[in-house]
Amino acid sequence: METIFVKQVYTLTAKILGNEITFEPALAKLEGYLAHAKRLNMQRYESETLNTLGILYGINGNIQKQMYYFQAAYQHSDGFADDDFDFTIKITNNLGSAYSGAWQLREAKSILERGITLIDQHNIDVLGSVYIYSNIIGLYINDGDFDKAQSFFDRAWQLAQKVKLKDYSRMEFFIIVTALHHQKAQIDIAKGNCDAVMERLALADEQIAKTSVDDLKQTSDLIRMYHALICEKDEAKATTIEKTLLEQQNGNLATGTALEASLFFQHTNQPEWAKRYAAIVLNSPNDDDDHILTTMRKYAIDILKSVS
Repeated sequence: METIFVKQVYTLTAKILGNEITFEPALAKLEGYLAHAKRLNMQRYESETLNTLGILYGINGNIQKQMYYFQAAYQHSDGFADDDFDFTIKITNNLGSAYSGAWQLREAKSILERGITLIDQHNIDVLGSVYIYSNIIGLYINDGDFDKAQSFFDRAWQLAQKVKLKDYSRMEFFIIVTALHHQKAQIDIAKGNCDAVMERLALADEQIAKTSVDDLKQTSDLIRMYHALICEKDEAKATTIEKTLLEQQNGNLATGTALEASLFFQHTNQPEWAKRYAAIVLNSPNDDDDHILTTMRKYAIDILKSVS
């Protein structure tokens, strides 16, 4: 019986992700599912519904409620690791990703490390595990620990070759493999393995062509800028790529992207460029209620102090 109810949530989740249903009708359905799950004392059904509420609020830009519902889903998932590993990994990854997106990096790392412990404890190859690896690779890149990032990339890439895909997960797979290619390119630039970078970006672009996700192409361009500046020692070329990248964004690079770039420049000994991208973060439109922006600005100020 619970499986039937969970399938209802899966179907609604797909509609939410595919923009096939608007916020208010989706919210009403999910609130109904949640009440039903609580009435029947079905923990798995309740947790899946809480997770989808987090997805719904995240898509609609309400990060605080996204975090609330992902945290609630995560807490409800205790005890599921042995009989439903895929489900537990998915919720663990969603919460870790939410913390990363909010720049609460210590919390993100703690949650994702729990996910890696689960992966180590279970000999099951699922796509969600590749996501957990990719997210923790991103954290280590932001920390400037490129050796640790490399070690997790190796594990992620090995696992990605084993995952058995269903039709509905193929697009997700293309996206996460693209992210891994981008992360490996950044690791190679930082570690001076410059000859491998353009080939890696070509592989990423092959995946991007399958997804039609514009943000992925912008990440490729950003990495080409890193390569031009750090590997080719060609500041003029890097500046030209930067101009194109900013034009794609109507002159306003996303604040999170700018902060990640500033951190990368800091860790690769490019102080002037680190300052330049920290300034983008500090000059973002001010909103006193935007706690995430406040957190990002603290990172930017620390970068400025470290490279001055």
